[in-house]
Amino acid sequence: MTPSLDDASITVTELRGEEAFFGFAEGWRALFRVTPDPTPFQSFEWLAAWRRRRGRGEPILLIANEAGIPIAAMALTQTRYRGAPLRFLRWMGAPDADYHDFVGGRRRDDCAAAFVGHLRQMPGWHVCELGELRPQTLASLASPLSGATQDSAPCAALRLPASRDAFERQAGRKLRSSIRRRAGMLSEAHPDHHFMTVSRVDELPQAMEDLFRLHTARLNKKGYGGAFATESARAFHRDVAAAFFENDMLRMHRLMVGDRCIAVIYCFNLRGVTCYYLGGFDPAFSRYSPGVLIIHHAITAAIEEGGSWFDFMRGGEEYKSRWKAEPRVNGRLLFGRPGLASRVAVAARRFERALWTLWQSRQGGDAESAAAPETQSSNTPSSA
Repeated sequence: MTPSLDDASITVTELRGEEAFFGFAEGWRALFRVTPDPTPFQSFEWLAAWRRRRGRGEPILLIANEAGIPIAAMALTQTRYRGAPLRFLRWMGAPDADYHDFVGGRRRDDCAAAFVGHLRQMPGWHVCELGELRPQTLASLASPLSGATQDSAPCAALRLPASRDAFERQAGRKLRSSIRRRAGMLSEAHPDHHFMTVSRVDELPQAMEDLFRLHTARLNKKGYGGAFATESARAFHRDVAAAFFENDMLRMHRLMVGDRCIAVIYCFNLRGVTCYYLGGFDPAFSRYSPGVLIIHHAITAAIEEGGSWFDFMRGGEEYKSRWKAEPRVNGRLLFGRPGLASRVAVAARRFERALWTLWQSRQGGDAESAAAPETQSSNTPSSA
């Protein structure tokens, strides 16, 4: 009897360095295409832009092979931990991505076990943190581990109905009334207001500048720098937006008063799921709730193109429940290699995260939406 491929053992190949990562571009894209539930954050376009503009440390690419054929891949980076002589492994793209995962469609549980087994034997690192894991990926990666710390972070997603009318009924009377009232107030005061969706590449530079300006203005009023506080972050998102536009993955909407942009929403789209990543609005127009209006526009646009979900992604902000978004949970794994140095590093990281969680709770939850060190994205309009 000839053994089936599913009986073949999985081997892991380890590649290191920029040249190796970029050299595997077509292999990564092929695996991304067969991944059963990918997000834009696992696309090569996202990772390549991040590596060029935000990447720190050494890229490490793990490739799971079945009978010599790549069937899954995982992209990590290795850096020094807080400047100490300890090595820290984390996902490539962290902390800017809302979801992390490996790519590939075959034998995913077996590949997860193979990746973890390889990591446990791989020398040179002390603490590994794999965050922003959706439940199925968390279960697959945690299964072969013992003693790993698991914690979670809230997310939310709205299941989209088949029509705009059905969505309006689903939204509920109070939210419908609020949207109509605010839209009416805006129409009365500014009859020249209108929505614009980025549909041409030459519209993209100004739309991105509006995003940077409005997102930063809102968070500066709260005393935070925001997700675009550095030039590297702005350059990264310019690259992402251009690549996603080219691949029909960008959904970017603006609310205009004449020629002035007063609200913007920056979303990604993949396989019928619209992911709301960042947004901003002009505080001078807050009485009209432009955050609510731009989200409403983005949701209805997603429905009209036949979308299945509008994903608000990570963060437990209360406004998401008003849109009837369903709660979800991201998980995190924290583990080390055998040895005293790894135990110390893992303990230090646990303590650091405990302090961070305590600080967030005392900030009323808004600190997470302010692009603090471990959470770079922020999709929370304060008037939403």
